[in-house]
Amino acid sequence: MELFRHSALMGGLAVLLCAASIRIPHNPKTPKSRALFSQMPVPSPVADVLRSACADCHSNETVWPWYAHAPVVSLLLIHDVDQARQHLNLSDWTSVREEGPEESAAALSGICENLLSGAMPKPSYTWMHSGARLSKSQISQVCAWTEKQQMETLRKSAAIVRTTRH
Repeated sequence: MELFRHSALMGGLAVLLCAASIRIPHNPKTPKSRALFSQMPVPSPVADVLRSACADCHSNETVWPWYAHAPVVSLLLIHDVDQARQHLNLSDWTSVREEGPEESAAALSGICENLLSGAMPKPSYTWMHSGARLSKSQISQVCAWTEKQQMETLRKSAAIVRTTRH
């Protein structure tokens, strides 16, 4: 009888701990006008890559899988997505631009660097999302676009500085 009571107590405690570890994932509301795709021209092939390989973690448009509602897993996924959004949020590119042209250029450069190094998308993500596995050609397209946008951002910034000095 004592063993049964102990087992029931431990089982109840385990259920409470699991229930306490569940967080409901959500996507913050951000006006579309703040998104990268509204802030600069993004060619369709590059937009497709950014949406398929980056946006689930690096935007406020995450498509949360069913297991994001499971105990413990929800904590891990929400933490990962929160960290990714803090690092780069495609839904709030305006915040990046407000930091200045150098920061905008650095963020664009970071996209390419992370793809080239294989740091992004994370292997744990591509394991579950085969559409996020990128070819060398796709990575090259994204890098060519980010380089062009970096130069354009810095060029516009330099032009503004020149006109304000005269």
